[in-house]
Parts: sequence; structure tokens; C-alpha cells
Amino acid sequence: MKSRPAHPMVLSAALFTWTGKAGAAFASDLPEHYYGRVWDDSPDFGFFCRSPKTGVVVTFVEGDVILDREGSVAGRKYHAEGDLDITIFNT
Repeated sequence: MKSRPAHPMVLSAALFTWTGKAGAAFASDLPEHYYGRVWDDSPDFGFFCRSPKTGVVVTFVEGDVILDREGSVAGRKYHAEGDLDITIFNT
């Protein structure tokens, strides 16, 4: 498992394929240390995502783990306010 840096990166929403309010990407298409602790006083891990159209930055917090048929981790879901979700595969 990758070590988590103290603070996450701000990723462009253009790195993800979007269907409505749900984004998806493969971990190999993202910078190596894209996630970290999103607040200094909280154990929550995630990353920030900036809209290239509006410049608005949204905080995505790690949520569900996605398992494959054999029970291995296939990806992770990250959630944000406004019912936004991002799934990152092969984490």
C-alpha cells in the first residue's frame, strides 16, 4: 500500500471520466501521492478536486472499498457534498 502524505493534492476534474455526478479513473492515471489527510484535526483521508470550468475546489473523502469476486481490493469510492462520488480503480 502506498504511504499517505500529510496533505492531499488538488486534482483537476478533467482527470476523471464523468457520468452525471459520478467520476471514475484508474489510480495509474493519477499522480502517485494524490491523497492524504484532508483536515489536520481529523482522521479523514481523501483529496481535493478542482473544476476546470469554474475553478471550484471540492473535498472528496475516502468512503467505501470495492472488492472483486476473490475479495481483493479493486478500488475505492470517495464522497463529497452534493452527492458527488469518485471511484478510483486499482488502488
